[in-house]
Amino acid sequence: MAQSGSGVYLHSQRQQRRLRQVIWVCFITVACGSLLSGPRSAVWLSAVAALMLPAFFWLKNSAYDKANSWLLWALTIAISGLLLINSGIHEPLIICYPMILMFAALFAGPRLYLSLVTFMLVFCCSLAAVDWWQQNLTAIGPVRWQTIVTLAMLFSVCGFAVRMVAQDYRTLLKELSDENLRVQQSHQTILHLAQTDRLTGLAQRDFARQCFEQWHQQQVELAVVLLDLDQFKPVNDSLGHSVGDQVLAEIASRLAQQLNDGEIACRFGGDEFVLVLRTVDETALFARLDSLLSSLQQPILVEEYSIQLSASVGVAFSSPQQHDFNQLCRMADQAMYKAKDAGRNTYRLYRPEWQQHQTDTLKLITELRQAVQQQQLELHYQPKYELSTGRLNGVEALLRWQHPELGWVGPQHFIPLAEETGLIDSLGLWVLRQACQQAAQWYLAGQPLVVAVNLSARQFRSGQLPQQVAMTLADTGLPAHLLELELTESMLMDEQYQVQQQLAELMQTGVKLAIDDFGTGYSNLHYLSRFQAATLKIDQSFILQLNSSIRDQALVSGMIQLAHSLGLTVVAEGVERSEVATLLSQMHCDSAQGYLWSKPVPADQLWLLLTQKQASNLN
Repeated sequence: MAQSGSGVYLHSQRQQRRLRQVIWVCFITVACGSLLSGPRSAVWLSAVAALMLPAFFWLKNSAYDKANSWLLWALTIAISGLLLINSGIHEPLIICYPMILMFAALFAGPRLYLSLVTFMLVFCCSLAAVDWWQQNLTAIGPVRWQTIVTLAMLFSVCGFAVRMVAQDYRTLLKELSDENLRVQQSHQTILHLAQTDRLTGLAQRDFARQCFEQWHQQQVELAVVLLDLDQFKPVNDSLGHSVGDQVLAEIASRLAQQLNDGEIACRFGGDEFVLVLRTVDETALFARLDSLLSSLQQPILVEEYSIQLSASVGVAFSSPQQHDFNQLCRMADQAMYKAKDAGRNTYRLYRPEWQQHQTDTLKLITELRQAVQQQQLELHYQPKYELSTGRLNGVEALLRWQHPELGWVGPQHFIPLAEETGLIDSLGLWVLRQACQQAAQWYLAGQPLVVAVNLSARQFRSGQLPQQVAMTLADTGLPAHLLELELTESMLMDEQYQVQQQLAELMQTGVKLAIDDFGTGYSNLHYLSRFQAATLKIDQSFILQLNSSIRDQALVSGMIQLAHSLGLTVVAEGVERSEVATLLSQMHCDSAQGYLWSKPVPADQLWLLLTQKQASNLN
């Protein structure tokens, strides 16, 4: 409360409440004193009680300084009147003056305090002078001048000491009040930092969760919207993180502009943001999402750069059954990745069936790790046949998983999971070693077969693939020319120096390189001339309907002629009909594999095929 002219220092509500109590106590005391005193004192105290009534009026109107001043003067007048009515300077009630001065020193300004001290000294001196002039015929005797001086000194010393203590008291209260204010401001700052992302100014994830839970308890329909910027990493990589941070700040500003009252946006991490929106209906929400995506596509000017981005958005709705914020964020995250798969710069709503797929995928990943440890994996071999002679001239090693519940699981189901989880490194090395050991056994048994092993792009990341291949050949004793490594077109198209260097080192070891699934990727002729591949494998999508599709026949014939012109051997995949095999032979395709001859089989069954074929050739 601001200080008025009288200087009352009543800052806190506690002091104001205490003043109210003091006024009531003084009023009741004066009123009771009027009932218990003599006639003249009773009349005087009744008048003083009436005089105190305006103090209650000022209390009601929060004029605490006026009420305090009025109380002090009323008490001073009350005591002074009683001194006049009774024994004057000899009256024991004079001790109340120092008490009034103590109260004034604590709760009144310096002007009022000095006024009271001056009045009391003058009044006491006047009483003593009157008493001296009358020669005080009572038994008490006349007042001596030494008494007056002592009384004045008592008032002065008492008032000065109390004033100093009161000043220290007020200074301490002010310091405590300032310190309390600083603590509150620090607390607010810490709370703001805890609730706000420093870069974007948006809410932190925990604060968004708290708001979500509060709104959900109010039975508000909510949508959790997870937004991920498309291709934001190149901005940081090419222009620097400083520019990237400015872009994120601008994106955050645009997101905040899309919010209605009672909604919140937070930075989820990196270039991901989460919005908690109050939904009315899906149509209105879709319109808002379209507006949001359109806003984010507007160019962002940072320094001398004009940057244009898009975003992929996933949406999950809360419900009485689904109200966990973290779970809804995971659901929105799944929907966001569906939006990315759909081409980016769009949004997708979460579907409950995705959760079961995610659960099954997680379970399969866990079981795959156990399968590696428990040796549930096995290599099957699909034979390749030379079309002109019918001779079995090679095999392709294919990984199979003997699942305890699902039975045999094909690689198309678990190899992508192995690549995502990093298991492909150890798994690929195991396949390489197992295939080389088996081919070495056939070689020692007089059946030199070229064994083909598929490679994953992740196996090149360690940079140790050529050394691993060389060590495997040395450990198993398999001649290098009997190992063929199959690579996809996308792997050959990779311009990273590390991949190209490893491919060059692999060719120097003497192993053969085969280009797998030709025709389904880039089909770029440049890499066919750069890498000394030995084999080109035509994808089965061109082979399955070869006898009924003139277009496929033209494409396959052209691929075969191109490969032969470059000195490559051609292998056709997925041959299931004899007429297709005949057609391929007429096109001068070198070899083929498929269910027409054999599906992938374990090593012992393949050995039976070898021995049976050898026996039929002898007959």
